[in-house]
Amino acid sequence: MVINTIKKGYKQTEIGVIPDDWDTDQFINIVDKYIDYRGRTPKKIGMEWGKGNILALSANNVQMGKIDCSKEAYFGSDELYKKWMVQGTCEKDDVLLTMEAPLGNVAQIPDNKKYILSQRVILIKPKGLTKNFLAKLLAGSHFQKELLNNATGTTAQGIQRHKLDKIEICFPKSVKEQNAIANVLTDIDSLIEKLEKLIEKKKMIKQGAMQELLTGRRRLPGFSDKWKMRKLGEITETGSGGTPLTSVSEYYGGDISWVSITDMTNVRKYLFNTERYLTNKGFTNSAAKMFPKGTVLYAMYASLGECCIATKAVCTSQAILGIRPKKILNNQFLYYYLTFIKERVKTMGQQGTQSNLNSGMVKSFEILLPQIEEQILIITILSDMDLGIERLEDHLDKYHAIKQGTMQALLTGKIRLLTK
Repeated sequence: MVINTIKKGYKQTEIGVIPDDWDTDQFINIVDKYIDYRGRTPKKIGMEWGKGNILALSANNVQMGKIDCSKEAYFGSDELYKKWMVQGTCEKDDVLLTMEAPLGNVAQIPDNKKYILSQRVILIKPKGLTKNFLAKLLAGSHFQKELLNNATGTTAQGIQRHKLDKIEICFPKSVKEQNAIANVLTDIDSLIEKLEKLIEKKKMIKQGAMQELLTGRRRLPGFSDKWKMRKLGEITETGSGGTPLTSVSEYYGGDISWVSITDMTNVRKYLFNTERYLTNKGFTNSAAKMFPKGTVLYAMYASLGECCIATKAVCTSQAILGIRPKKILNNQFLYYYLTFIKERVKTMGQQGTQSNLNSGMVKSFEILLPQIEEQILIITILSDMDLGIERLEDHLDKYHAIKQGTMQALLTGKIRLLTK
């Protein structure tokens, strides 16, 4: 005997169980108009660009939930706008979708200004759905999953229009319920945006504090000794690592922590765990060296200037320099100093297929060094700032998790909102 487990007021559809008063359809059937210049873009040379202030919306600028002009942006003139935007104009709240590189970013036109649509982005004017609800629907997990399922390409995934048109979606027929869902999700987005701005503000304050404290520009009460300029190689011991052959499986899967650049970019100040571990055989059959707990790990390739402090004995790839300070230099003070100069260091790398440093270049770094007691007080101030930022970032992670769960429940009708 088959037991019907669908609760009253819901129905089974091809894309899952949804409320009785919701509907499903192919995406093309809720589109009133596409504006699509994908595969074409105005020439970025000559008179067409740079002589006006009308922003071109490319895939670089359309981020998830917002338009970001801090990325590489092009601006055009009224002449270019009239010549190019022959398919129609952008209006406030129209929905933008990136079709490739990256695939699936969703944002809305924020105002009634003029915009020029560029390649890899399409603009969607819906019918039967409100613009705000459509934006939330496209950012939801079901639609994003369907985009990936229908995507082509390896290095840069994209979706063809005819495949996009056939994606099945579900939605409430009631405009009131669409608006209610969109409003709840917009409120969550607003909370996340405020928290992101607060975190950014705290990081800027910390950067200013490092500028003052790590250069001796601002001295702490009770200290007046002159700081001494020292080369890093004089006050530290350094060594780089190695990578066992990845083709030899018995070199990996042991209990020796092996640090890669990826491990470093996924942590904050301290590194606790690594993605890969070496066996004794893998360690002895490579150039890897063991670094003790407290070693400052410094990226010389790829993510140039990234650094962290090992909380246990580790070995590393050759892309990472292990730096062990002598008694006159605290390892946390060194960490903050290397973090402070990271942007400057990025310009120093040797140019090749990627920008790199070498151990000799790092040893030649000059650092203004206060007495160890003053170093410790500076560390205390900066660590307290880090702790405040980390707490806010943890809250942000929780808000993102709440948003994802709420979106999933609201966009499938599992949770209904009172709209009467």
